[in-house]
Amino acid sequence: MKSKIDIIIRTNNREIFLKRSLKSINNQSFKDFLIYIVNDRGDVNSVKNVINKFDTSFISKITIIDNRDLISMDALLNLGILNSSSEFIHIHDDDDTLDPLFYEKMLNGFEKYPLIFHVDKIYGLCSNTVIIDEKVVDDKIVSIGKTYIEAMNHKSNRISKIDLLIENSISPISFIFRRETIEKTGLFKNDLIVAGDWEFFLRFIKVYEIFTLKEDLAFWHIRRSIIGNANSYVNSVILGNDSIYPTNHTDMEIKLKNEWLFNQFLGDCDTNVIIIHLFNRLKNHIDFKLENLEIELRDSKSNKK
Repeated sequence: MKSKIDIIIRTNNREIFLKRSLKSINNQSFKDFLIYIVNDRGDVNSVKNVINKFDTSFISKITIIDNRDLISMDALLNLGILNSSSEFIHIHDDDDTLDPLFYEKMLNGFEKYPLIFHVDKIYGLCSNTVIIDEKVVDDKIVSIGKTYIEAMNHKSNRISKIDLLIENSISPISFIFRRETIEKTGLFKNDLIVAGDWEFFLRFIKVYEIFTLKEDLAFWHIRRSIIGNANSYVNSVILGNDSIYPTNHTDMEIKLKNEWLFNQFLGDCDTNVIIIHLFNRLKNHIDFKLENLEIELRDSKSNKK
């Protein structure tokens, strides 16, 4: 069976998140999708229990891939990709959610953007990402608030290659890509413990442009504390930045850059161009900070009056 887009979800004994993510997908206005749930050595009956709470038409779209081997997070994604066959691929973490119009608007972008931007085809497209801070209390999800990461709140129509090297400006939940691109970019790297999405995006943008749909359509849910919660409920990016864990995101990004990214990714790019770009980026950041400081000072003077 084939659909327009395949949705790959990896999960491990996280019923409360899986139920929410499937509900988010079920609420999509666009319905021509298939879902591949990669169960990472967890209780497969638990996954089935979550799925069976939905209607039969939705259940018929779901395939469970029950993995019993100890493999990396990105190797799990590759299992889902290799077991699916549709034109488009979307990586959907089990704890993230989407605006109900996400697939409709994104796939429409793939159709309309070539005419707007005078290209033959769009190969990768991302939306803006909204960060949802939350915590788990007594196995219930409690929302704390919304935040925005400047890099993921896109202002331009294309992702800058150099900006992406400096900072990951794409969340997996916000990104859809064509299956055919895998022939040139390759799959996710099986040997990376963390930061595999960032490394994949860099390989992708080396071959294909990534365009943006500048709307808040993807929601990245983050739990920042392990106090009182099982570690499985905390995002890997948070666990990884605690010194007691070996899977530090920052360390991995520095390691990748130091070892090969600057050589392989930038190739023979003119160093002067890179330096000018970095100075411009720094100038824009300083201007942004100064502008906000001026606003704060004005507000402070106004309040004193």
